Amino acid sequence: MKAAGTLTEWHTTCPELLIAQDADRLDAIGGVGIMRCCAFSGAMGRTLLGKDKNTAEGHCYDKLVHVKDRMKVGTTLDDEADIRRRLGNDRQRNDIRR
Repeated sequence: MKAAGTLTEWHTTCPELLIAQDADRLDAIGGVGIMRCCAFSGAMGRTLLGKDKNTAEGHCYDKLVHVKDRMKVGTTLDDEADIRRRLGNDRQRNDIRR
């Protein structure tokens, strides 16, 4: 919308819209969102596992790591460092299983 010049003040200040956008971001990193990402990746011929952003795993990991930065209304995520640490631990466990 920015590039097309159709972004208005309403798009950046309407609380209901901002809340809906944040909810959509949180939904995308939930179980259903992750499965949708896997289905899309499979349909596009992308691999599911791998650290590259062009894989389903890499895309989901990137969304999880950056979700706090993309929230518009606020966040209940208390400590981004703790989240990154936990994700790192999960990735190490997943790497061991392969």
